[in-house]
Amino acid sequence: MINIISKEADRVLHLLKKNYRLKSPKGLALSEEWLLNHPQQKWTNLEEFLLMNGVVFRDGRLQDVYPSELYLIIKEMRSPRGLKIGTHRYKLRFYSRCFVGSEAFEWLVYKKLFTKEKAMALGKMLVYYGVIHHVFDDHDFKNEYLFYRFYLDEKK
Repeated sequence: MINIISKEADRVLHLLKKNYRLKSPKGLALSEEWLLNHPQQKWTNLEEFLLMNGVVFRDGRLQDVYPSELYLIIKEMRSPRGLKIGTHRYKLRFYSRCFVGSEAFEWLVYKKLFTKEKAMALGKMLVYYGVIHHVFDDHDFKNEYLFYRFYLDEKK
């Protein structure tokens, strides 16, 4: 762990340990590193950074995300109760086996009850880890009318 840390960052770490019962050694180490390198950033940026590195808030605690949990979310997204995956049209072109970014965002917020920030961070994490991608690989995950596809649904 990093020993040289500002008073403000030290205060934030203390709050993380106290208020969020930080139990994740990985989360604590990542938080220290992030606070040292980004002293002027907002808390939501730290939360997004932690999520991108597999640490989430659950039941008022920072906890590690396990691949099996992420797998369950992906499985549910691809299930009949999940996203509307199919052929979509934009202008005169058709895109098969894809879904709309804004619909995925809404599904995470309203069906999975994620906060908007967590839903956006999860979408970005799925792109980052190579689970989904923009059909032309032109965009990161966005809450917009853009088409995304699971790599599992790519034509062989």
